[in-house]
Parts: sequence; C-alpha cells; structure tokens
Amino acid sequence: MKTLFGMVTIFVLGLCIVAGEAANPGDIIINEVMQNPAAVSDANGEWFELYNSTSSDIDINGWTIRDDDVDSHVIDNGGPLLVPAKGYLVLGNNADSGTNGGYTCDYSYGTAWYLANTADEIVLEDGLKAEIARINYDGGPIWPDPTGHSMGWTGPPGSYDDGSDWVEDTTATYGDGDYGTPGYLNTDSTLPVDLSYFAGSFSAGVVTLRWRTETEINNMGFFVWRAQELDGEYQAISGLIPGHGSSLEPHSYVYHDIDILPDRTYYYKLRQVDMEGREIFYGPISVFTGTTRVDQTTWGEIKAKYR
Repeated sequence: MKTLFGMVTIFVLGLCIVAGEAANPGDIIINEVMQNPAAVSDANGEWFELYNSTSSDIDINGWTIRDDDVDSHVIDNGGPLLVPAKGYLVLGNNADSGTNGGYTCDYSYGTAWYLANTADEIVLEDGLKAEIARINYDGGPIWPDPTGHSMGWTGPPGSYDDGSDWVEDTTATYGDGDYGTPGYLNTDSTLPVDLSYFAGSFSAGVVTLRWRTETEINNMGFFVWRAQELDGEYQAISGLIPGHGSSLEPHSYVYHDIDILPDRTYYYKLRQVDMEGREIFYGPISVFTGTTRVDQTTWGEIKAKYR
C-alpha cells in the first residue's frame, strides 16, 4: 500500500483513523511496564511506557497494541498522539489519576486490552501492521515478576526483549505508593555510568577537570557544562568526549578549560549521554581561578542529577 507523506488512512466500520508516521523497529521502545499494581486493582492501575529514541516526534495514532493471543486495540486518539523526541508516553487502562494509583495516563485503551501478571506479550505495530516494538515477558525466572513495582528496561540497545536487561523498580514511588517512574527516566540499582571521581583544579591559567568511571553501560560520552554561579545558567563548553560504550573496566577522562578569567569561581557539570540519547547530569563542582584557595567541591559530596 502506498502512503502519502508517510501517512495512511484506515477505515474501520465507517470510522476514520489516521495512522501515524512511519517508523522503524527500535525507534519506539517499550521501556517500562506496570502489570501488577498493589495500590489499586489491576483493572484500574495497569500501564506501560513508550520511549522515542529518535530526534523527531512520532505520531502513534492509528497504531495497534496487542499480544499474541486475542487482546488487541487500535489507538484512536481523535487526532495525533505524539511520543516526543527523546521522550516518553504512558498508556494505561484508566486515565483517572484519582483511581489509577496516581499516575498521569497519556492515553487510555480501556478494558479492551490488559496485561497478564505472569507471562504475556506487548506488541506495538504501526498503521501498516509492521512490528515496531515487542517484549515477551515470562513472569520469572528470566524477567522480573513484581507486585506493586514496575519493571524497566536498562539497555543496551537491541536487547529490548531480553529479560535480563529488565529490572524491578525499588527506588521511586508515585501517586498512591506503587514503585515506578511513568513518564520519566527509569530508575534502577545501577546508573549507566558508575562515576567514582569528578574534581577540578586550577594551575597556570587553566582549569583541569578529571573524572573516572568504574563501569559504563551504553555510554556514548560526556559533555562539559559550565556556569559562573551555582544556580546560574549552565552552557556546554565542550564537544562530545567519547565514552567507552559498555565496559566493566575503569576509565579516566581529562578536560582542560582555557577560556577563563582570573579570580573567578566556575561551576562545572558533566552531561552523560547514552546511545539512545538519554542523559544524566553529574555535579556541579566548583573551581576558583585565583591564588587564594577556596572550597572546591569533590565528587564524594555530589549525587547524580537527572534532567
């Protein structure tokens, strides 16, 4: 079937649904699943989250969500349903945050489709019935089998349906107390980068930043950001400093900032980006560019900050 401007119109029982833009497998990722809530019933609180790994919004109106059995639902939003570039969209069976456990549901598929608590599939097809994303979870032993906790994908790219790359969320809660991050970056027991050291020093007119990773997962690299006040506007001052992809060995990095003025305090952050475009900020640390030493923040006092 030929498409016009990447779109196709499907007529179902006289109802016109405009199928979303063409996409490729891996463009949309099934990123997090709550198949067995505890704060509310399954009939009210099931949801799953999509992540758009591309740099453009993707319209999934007219796409199909299904399993390999009888459950199937054609998304009909009455207009575009966009998964934002490098962003998230949450689909669930109940859009009422007062009764669904307290999360924001971007699209409700109602009672036509549900998630089994043990083994099931989530399949996402575009308007031409091409399969874009799929997971086949088993309810254990390979996949997590949580109750009251979501399970989230941790990477690396291409392993979306590998249960060993999915973890139970035990960190963040939402709404009525279940664990998960619907609509936001997944949390898990390990960050994409295990940063053990991040510090700066000043000498001979140059600020030198050094950092060390113990392990890296799916790490494309780092950008250095700088501001002249702790809560000021941070701007990128470096290009991409390549990472080591996925590595279980330590790696050290150095960056020299020469565009500085004397007797100033500068604040630095690291922006770490993974292969899917997701990002985490580390810092800030401070460096004084004068002869009088001031407190320079060390990594031991810093936590990763998510943007």
